[in-house]
Order: sequence, then structure tokens, then C-alpha cells
Amino acid sequence: MWGFKFFGYELYDVYYNFIIYSIFGWIYESCYVSVKTGNLVNRGFLNGPIIPIYGIGATIVMIVFSPFKNQVFFIYLGGMILATLLEYVTSYLMEKIFHAKWWDYSNFKYNINGRICLLSSLFWGFLSVLMIEVLKPFSDTLIENIPRNSGEIIAYIILIMITCDMAVTFIFTMQLDEKLTILHKLREEFREYIVSTKIYEAKEELIGRYTESQISDIIEKFKNKIEDNLERIETLELKEKTEEIYERLKLFTNQYQKILGYKNLIHLRILKAFPNFKVMNKEGALKDLKARLHIKIKRKK
Repeated sequence: MWGFKFFGYELYDVYYNFIIYSIFGWIYESCYVSVKTGNLVNRGFLNGPIIPIYGIGATIVMIVFSPFKNQVFFIYLGGMILATLLEYVTSYLMEKIFHAKWWDYSNFKYNINGRICLLSSLFWGFLSVLMIEVLKPFSDTLIENIPRNSGEIIAYIILIMITCDMAVTFIFTMQLDEKLTILHKLREEFREYIVSTKIYEAKEELIGRYTESQISDIIEKFKNKIEDNLERIETLELKEKTEEIYERLKLFTNQYQKILGYKNLIHLRILKAFPNFKVMNKEGALKDLKARLHIKIKRKK
């Protein structure tokens, strides 16, 4: 298996090249995000210390541009284009599969749909040159110094570990999407109930603060709204419903907290690894989950 030729390279060499640069990407990203957030962060989609997009990008660059060593501008431009395409496609596929945006360059100049931006593309070009001109000789030497028999056994072990990691992460990420969907549905049902009580004179008064607010804030403001409008409630002959409203609040809160569940360590790692993780139209539910996981929530100024 490992002796199979792949674009002139043995699969063994291609595979270890992928592993080495996936680990390199994990080290870089984890250090960068840890410094940026002020907390130790295990960056990347998988739980293990690898980020496959770096390994895939580096392997493609190696296969395509190794014959052009010392042609720095060509490597820079070509690597920049290939890596940018890979980043865009990866972002698109992950968004479609998991219904979430994992990174967002919308605040950067010259971005396309927030998936890629000029600054990151320029950086990919730099990494391509760094890999071909500087790092590749060291990684080649490292691979060559691994005894072949031991190397093949280790390769199988790593492959099994990555496969298991991918399966576990995929399952828990789908569960995360499902949980946010259920929480969002509960929030919408509760919003409709609040509107039906006529406590808020205008529906827009509620909707404006509901979508992205934490449910605890919404409930607290709703209770305050009831207390502040007792006179109007009596006029509307809704006073007899007050006890029913508070009972409904209690039932909703218990149900909502049950769905939130206990702290899930994999969900915690994923959300900490991707500080800009977004779910379309479910930001309120995401904030509630982050609060349950004790993840610091950025407040809008």
C-alpha cells in the first residue's frame, strides 16, 4: 500500500508530508488563537493535534511546485491561488454540512463572502514559499530517518486514530447543530407565546431584542414587563392569566435548560477553537449554549 506511486511520490512520503504539515498548522493556529484570546486553545476541527487543511494544502503545493524550487515568485503566486481555493471550498462545504460558519473574514478588506480575504491569501503564498524553500528539506530528512518498517506501522496507527477522531468529531458536531436547532425552535415558540399574552403592546418591541439575546435576559425583561404593566393587564382582563403565564415561564425554563444539558467537553472545545463560529438565525441559542459551557461571550458595543 505505502509503496503506491502518487504523482511521482510514494504514498508513504505523501502521507507523512500531510501529517507533518497538519501538525505544523495545528501548532501555528493554536498558538495564534491562544495569544489572541488569552486562553489555551486546541485549535482545529479535530480533537487531535492536527489541522488537515494545512496538510492537504502543503501536500498539493509540494506535488505541484517542488519541480520549480528557487522560482520564488511563481511558487508564491501559485501557492496563494491553490491554498485560497482550498480554503474557500473547505469553508463552503463545512457550512453546508454543519449549517454553520466556522471562520469569518467579513471584517477584513477584500473578502469574498467572508470565506477568504486578501490578507489570508497573501499569507498562504508566504507559507508556500517557506515550505518549498526552507521546510521541505527538513521534513524530507525527518521522513527518511524513520525506519521504513516502523514508519509503516506508525502510519497505520495514526490513520486509525485520525479516522476515529473524525468520526467522533463529526457525530458530536452534528449533535451540536441539532441541539441549536431545537433550542432555536423552543425560543421561537416561546416568543409567539409572549406575543399572544399581549404584554408587549407592539410585536416589534419584542422581536427587536429577542433574536440575539440570551434567554435569561429575555425572561427577566418579560417578568419586569408584567410587573410594570399590571394596571394595563387588569384593564385587558388578563390578570387571571398572570399565574398561567408564570407557570408557562417555569415549564419553558425547565424544558430549555434540559435541552441545554450538562457541559459537553467536545462542544466546549469546538466553540473555543472557533471564536467566530456562527449559526445562521440561531445566534440567541448559540449564546445560551456558550453561557452554559462558560465560554466568554463578546458583547456588542
